Amino acid sequence: MMLILALALQTAAPPPPDAEVAADLRCLAIVSMTIASAASDTEAGLVASAMYFVGRIDSRSPGFDYRGELVRLIRRGTDLEADAPRCGALLQQRGAALVELGNALKAEGRK
Repeated sequence: MMLILALALQTAAPPPPDAEVAADLRCLAIVSMTIASAASDTEAGLVASAMYFVGRIDSRSPGFDYRGELVRLIRRGTDLEADAPRCGALLQQRGAALVELGNALKAEGRK
């Protein structure tokens, strides 16, 4: 009977996220923890950053269990500091692309 219960519990656990989702989840954790201690004047930008990573995860893994996966990440004691430069670079690249798009649209509107 214990074996059947153990097998049932084992199959109930969700599969671990794929490598790209796991990488974005670490970025989301970094941003989320930063939001918790941020000054109110930087909060909006941090929330936008969090939404960027949520969108990336949602696009690859609809119905993703954010709470469960973030709790697992924290309980494992994952070193998020190592991911900060990669996450920051992703946000800078995306931000630069949006600025470029905005400038192109302004120029297009002047024609």
